[in-house]
Amino acid sequence: MRKNSRFILLVAALLLVSCSVYDNYDIDLMQDATASIDSSSSKGESQGNENDGEKSSSSGETSGASSSSVKNDDSSSSSKKDTTYVVIVNPSSSSQKVESAGSSAVDNPGSSSSKVPDPIESSSSAVTFRCGLDSIVDSEEYLGRKYATVKYGSQCWLAENSYRALEGSKCYGDNEENCEIYGRLYSFDIAKFACPEGTHLPTEEEWITLQTTVTRNNGGLDLKSSETWLAKPGQSGGKFNAKAAGYYDAEEEEFVSLGGFAGFWSSTDVGGMMATYMYLSSSNQNFIDGYKEQSNFYSVRCLKD
Repeated sequence: MRKNSRFILLVAALLLVSCSVYDNYDIDLMQDATASIDSSSSKGESQGNENDGEKSSSSGETSGASSSSVKNDDSSSSSKKDTTYVVIVNPSSSSQKVESAGSSAVDNPGSSSSKVPDPIESSSSAVTFRCGLDSIVDSEEYLGRKYATVKYGSQCWLAENSYRALEGSKCYGDNEENCEIYGRLYSFDIAKFACPEGTHLPTEEEWITLQTTVTRNNGGLDLKSSETWLAKPGQSGGKFNAKAAGYYDAEEEEFVSLGGFAGFWSSTDVGGMMATYMYLSSSNQNFIDGYKEQSNFYSVRCLKD
């Protein structure tokens, strides 16, 4: 019994010794690990402080010398970030030019780099028509015939009778040669289509304006041509160049007064049967307005629009 008790006590003593050694070993390991960590931390802090000191010292040494350049670099960087780009296309060429929206090329509209080329002048701004010097040209349908012009006051007249070969129009005596000398004769209805583009059959009021310009009593002196008249021709080189073309009397069905008379239709209808016309006679130098049957055939003198 005593032996068993001693054995038990011995085992217990060994266990106590073993636990004490193990505990001391764990404590030593923990102390060593803690010391190692503390040493590493202090060393890292020391190195960090040394590096920070070096950086601070280096920054302190260079900050004064480079402060302005750093600011410029920062502003430049900021400018680059905010910069947008605009493509300016020159419509006169296929090339494209890229300009910064913050550059003077765009900010300053007057700079040469951002100036848009002036448009080519439109053909509509061609030289103004010069009445008395320039001619009116008829369409190709009517052989592109050229008509001289003459100016009276504010009006621009053709200086020749119409030659348009419209259906139903006539040559005096049915002789084509007379059409080349005097122009063609037209009834009132046909006369409305006898003027070249850009001109028109004058109204009664427009004929009266001409009559007032040259005077009623002696207007024939300026309006008549110096040729073709049997008596009392116009002044030499008369600008209006009214020739004694005669006319066709529809009621009598005959051509009348070649060399002694010139009649010109207006566009003014009078009651559906008559129309206003102007005439010159070899018996005097007057320029007279009157009314005649629309079925008669007279000359047509056109007025520029």
